[in-house]
Amino acid sequence: MPDRFYGRPAGADIPVNNKSVVQMPKYLSASELLAFGKSLDNRQYLNHLYEQIFLRPAEDMAEVELLRQLDGGAVSRLAAIAILADSTEGAITAHVFYHWRDLLHPDANFLADLYTFLLGRDIDEAGRAFYQGQLDASLMTRAGIILDIAQGEECRARAQSRVALDGLTEKNTRALVNIVIADRGWILERLAGEIEQRLPYVTVGVTPGSAPIQYFLPYSARREAAPGMNMALFTHMEQDPAMRERFIRACREVDLAIYMSDFYRSAVQTNARRSVRITPGVDPHEFPTAPLRIGVAGRTYGSGRKGEALVAQLMDLPGIEWHFSGDGWPGPCVMYPEHERHAFFHTIDYLLVPSLYEGGPMTALEALSCGKPLIAPEVGFVSELPHISYPTGDAAAVRRILVQLVEERSARSRVVQRYSWDAWAHQHHTQFQYLLTGANAVPDITKAPRSDVLRASLILHKPEGEGRTGGPSRRAVETAVALNRIGHTAIVHHGDLPNPASADLVHLFNVWEPQSATQLLESARRRRLPTVFSSIFIDLAMDGVQNQAAAAFEEARTFGQVEQALAGLGDRHREATANRRQTISYALPGYAEQVQRMLDLTDHLVTTSDFEFNLLRSYGFDLPAHSIVCNAASDQLLTAEPTNRLPPVIVEGGYILCLGNIEPRKNQLLLLHACRDLDRPLVLAGGGGASPYGKLVQRFMTPWTHLTGHINDDRLLRTIIANAAAFVLPSWAEGAPLSALDAGALGIPLVLSSQSSEREYFGDHGYYCDPWDVDSIQSALRQALENDSPDSRLRRATFVRNNFNYDRVADQLSAIYTGIIGG
Repeated sequence: MPDRFYGRPAGADIPVNNKSVVQMPKYLSASELLAFGKSLDNRQYLNHLYEQIFLRPAEDMAEVELLRQLDGGAVSRLAAIAILADSTEGAITAHVFYHWRDLLHPDANFLADLYTFLLGRDIDEAGRAFYQGQLDASLMTRAGIILDIAQGEECRARAQSRVALDGLTEKNTRALVNIVIADRGWILERLAGEIEQRLPYVTVGVTPGSAPIQYFLPYSARREAAPGMNMALFTHMEQDPAMRERFIRACREVDLAIYMSDFYRSAVQTNARRSVRITPGVDPHEFPTAPLRIGVAGRTYGSGRKGEALVAQLMDLPGIEWHFSGDGWPGPCVMYPEHERHAFFHTIDYLLVPSLYEGGPMTALEALSCGKPLIAPEVGFVSELPHISYPTGDAAAVRRILVQLVEERSARSRVVQRYSWDAWAHQHHTQFQYLLTGANAVPDITKAPRSDVLRASLILHKPEGEGRTGGPSRRAVETAVALNRIGHTAIVHHGDLPNPASADLVHLFNVWEPQSATQLLESARRRRLPTVFSSIFIDLAMDGVQNQAAAAFEEARTFGQVEQALAGLGDRHREATANRRQTISYALPGYAEQVQRMLDLTDHLVTTSDFEFNLLRSYGFDLPAHSIVCNAASDQLLTAEPTNRLPPVIVEGGYILCLGNIEPRKNQLLLLHACRDLDRPLVLAGGGGASPYGKLVQRFMTPWTHLTGHINDDRLLRTIIANAAAFVLPSWAEGAPLSALDAGALGIPLVLSSQSSEREYFGDHGYYCDPWDVDSIQSALRQALENDSPDSRLRRATFVRNNFNYDRVADQLSAIYTGIIGG
């Protein structure tokens, strides 16, 4: 059965016909079901299967025949999955889940595709009118309509016949391939089971069956010729002469020989009528890439010489798990007894010495004694020891070292990405269909490996990677992960370009800082590397207006004096908008010319919105070929586990949350002014509290206002967002705020500026305000709080997750990259 057939209720509720409520299915593969069931007895396991496959509890467990078969060893747990999924009720569930993701895809012609996939016919006008009306009035979600049709008799009849599972129509009612394994309970059963899970016409047993194809896995399971077509898997050739002869004889007798590696290519091809290589796979959920474990040990002092400030600048790096021994470090510390200090070093991959000056350090000797490599500056006696060196106190240099180490680990993991169980099943499907039809063109019912793999270098530059990590850093890292997930090779570089021989193109992020961006684009042109440029262009014409707003607070002592000073701010805002190029040229001489130079050096421009593209045009720039690739909600944040390490105000919840650096552009001062009468706590989460603007914010804080500082823990950040009553970001200018996407993906009501691309992203799922108008901010906040409901949160979360995710980003960039290389 296809891996994606199995679902379980999890996540948010979905209304169906405004009456019953069901749960959004979450997919579990058969291998995940088996892994989950290891800790369960057969009774618990079977009940779990019912919940997964039928979305309901099992019947009276004592009366279920399948339970007795499990207890007696008559069937395996893998077979139990297949038996339940192959039942009438299981077939209906499978039929719906098979198409679920395609139907919820934003690009789907939803209603027409729904009828085609689930009912096997064109949509009728009555059905179109009814369901379109439900969608337009927000009475039903897409998910609700899918489930509504799935409950109908027409869908049940079609699902029971199993017609639409893989395009094989009448052949679906019986097994087409019987895999004969030599024994059970070992890797051979896994190899067969992974095919069986994904291909509904395959069965597995220990004896030949009545299917047209008998597939012996391995060749030694074939004692004699079986009826129909025979094929076999040739794993290895024994050294014993009699077994070698058996290997060769089997090659000659079967209709198709499958071999696993090039090591045996010659032996198989020399003797077989037809042969092909198919290599088994690995399940990344079972064997995930572990984070890089960086250890820091020792006791800190008030002088800061141990380098705790340097470590704090690195805590945001993805793919790293920090371990601290001692005290005073920017994370949970463990104090080991003297006789157990070795245990700390056995838990880490590298020891980082961040010290500014040292006599030793002794921890370097201890780590090396335990066989652990050392990252350290030239302090104390470090120069006498094997180590990875960096300039003392240089956080950016340590960041580059750690990023490279994480990337090396990821690269090792990517080596086996093409050895997937999907590819294993897909390639077998192709060969099965060749034997059945004699044709190479066969329906594709599993995901084939990519053939258009390319190497992309994603480039960050100043000030990213130099003690500061903002939106571009997060975007680049998560984009690289998503590109690697679909088979490309994407590596993030900080401030340098790759060797032309190791990259097909470079993708640079951010016009700011302009000098470093221009230098990198010029260097790429000299090296003849194709360039993609994500401009992340923000309307800096607003700088003068936002600075005037801050000045109004600086000169005032009360909110009444602030209101007087803010008079006319709207007129100043409109004037700056109408004369953008003149405004920015006056404020930043030469900036417009630098941006034009970057655009001239770009092969393909990527903007995050129509707004950004039109903003560039409003400045009069000549633009290269262009695409829009929207920002996405963070995969890392959405998959982070909640944490209990919370300030009291977060535990209580119900607060208004503003997430972003505390700076004039984010407009926290006018937000404070707007929130003064709302009787709600206001949480300002972000760095910059020690800046002049941050100190001004603190001066006007009320007892209801709370500062968290910069948050680099995804678990804590997710929890802070999820407990908010509303999210607000009344910025003067934005690209496409990542924090708003994260909040929207968690369903939180959104209050956003009307001045940038926010409305283009969120539409009716947000509330909008003028950043210069305190009454406008306050009114939008009141609407967001008053209209909040579980249903609106579900709709918002579904909308954001479906439309703004890194899988979509990777697919769009893949098409852009391929077009550039191919063109």
